[in-house]
Amino acid sequence: MIDEVFILGAGFSHSYCKDLMPLTDDLVNFVLFDHGNSEKREFYRLTEFIKDFFSPDSEKVNFEKLATFLLSNPFQSSGETVETYRELYIDLLSLIADIYGNPTIHEKEDGFENRKILEKFSKRIKESETPIISFNYDTIIEHFLLKDDDWDLATGYSLPVYDFFTNEKHNRDLRKNNNTRLLKLHGSLNWGIPPEEIYNQTVEKIYLSKYQPDMPIHENYISGYFNEPYKLYPFIIPPVSGKTYQSKIIRNLWHQAKYAIMTAKQIHIIGYSLPESDTLVEFLFRAGAGIPPEPNRKKIRVVAPSFTEIQKLRIEKVFQTEKHEHDIQFVNMDAMEYLSTFEN
Repeated sequence: MIDEVFILGAGFSHSYCKDLMPLTDDLVNFVLFDHGNSEKREFYRLTEFIKDFFSPDSEKVNFEKLATFLLSNPFQSSGETVETYRELYIDLLSLIADIYGNPTIHEKEDGFENRKILEKFSKRIKESETPIISFNYDTIIEHFLLKDDDWDLATGYSLPVYDFFTNEKHNRDLRKNNNTRLLKLHGSLNWGIPPEEIYNQTVEKIYLSKYQPDMPIHENYISGYFNEPYKLYPFIIPPVSGKTYQSKIIRNLWHQAKYAIMTAKQIHIIGYSLPESDTLVEFLFRAGAGIPPEPNRKKIRVVAPSFTEIQKLRIEKVFQTEKHEHDIQFVNMDAMEYLSTFEN
């Protein structure tokens, strides 16, 4: 049994760097329209597709909705080419890598306090080996967990990872004996997969850089690294695309996450709104709420700057059961503000 588990959503990353890390609902508008990238050659085709297909609400398109649409190839049997959707999906991956893989997020002068907060938080997490469940694609939390060189990222991910140059499996560095788990249920920008794996989604191998393991698979890898065999794409999983969970290694991550929630005495849900479309996460939370620790109640803290009554009611319905009435509190705080309340 574990004392606690932290569950991180997009609001966590947005809180760390609001200028550069948009919420997923705002992502397409933030990158393509607000920041003038729609005219860039590499994003022009995707922008035109969004404008044509989703007009007049093209600037309000949800990224995850768009990704699921493209990943599903819904009209391929009606004569539209599979390649069109494949290419648009790759363009979308490039867009996500371009924004969430921004290397300057840790260099902003006005981000000093937030960096200090996450340095203390990551040390606290590692000292207690508290598991983290993340729905984010970025590598912000990894950046801080790796700082003291005592945490092995390949082991921390709890999945088999391979070096993308040698194709050899990463073996645990015995000098790094910290067992903190970071379970990234929606994939990660630094997880590389070959182009042919994008659509079959039965992925059993994740490629990672041995020397810069938290580095996103960015433009140089998306475009091909030296030659074709090293071309990789980020492995990210749109949350409503059920077929992606054909992968055994991803299913195993979900089972680990369920066990962590089931056995935790306290759950911190930070910056995650539990959208209606994300039914798998709802089932994950329901399964985790069913077996509470003694004395029969979990402490659940849901953290966001604000909540609607509908959001509160949805969370309560998911976690409360006939057998167990958990201690749920809604904390109106920014993620960094909330984490700053914890002692190191």
